[in-house]
Amino acid sequence: MPINEELFGAKNEAEIEIFAVEDLIFDVQMLLQAQMTAKAVTQKELARRLDTSAARVSQLFSDDGGNMTLATLAKMAHALAMVARVELRPKEAKPRVAESVRQKAVLDFFAYRDGPDCDVWQDHSANQNVHPASQQLVA
Repeated sequence: MPINEELFGAKNEAEIEIFAVEDLIFDVQMLLQAQMTAKAVTQKELARRLDTSAARVSQLFSDDGGNMTLATLAKMAHALAMVARVELRPKEAKPRVAESVRQKAVLDFFAYRDGPDCDVWQDHSANQNVHPASQQLVA
């Protein structure tokens, strides 16, 4: 089950559809970001490879996915020396590794934020350069 449905739950069929769209956008963006990181490609460099503006690439990684088309996805994958493929599977199927990793990241975030060593009411101002979980100065 996608993470946003699991944590927040859809109230009706329209929200289920919205969640499906948001999950796909998020998955595509995370897969592209992972490849960019692995290949040390910045958004500016990706824009150069796509012969487009850095603003357009930034838009593609924005909250709504910049209305990315399949053609754009294919071009981005090609620019990263990758091939994009689409997989359709039943919702009941076992979660993919990417979903498990995403769920773990969200749970780790909340465990960090609300863990036994982190008092959420304590002031952790940025100018103090203190990591909230460890209370040690950060260089």
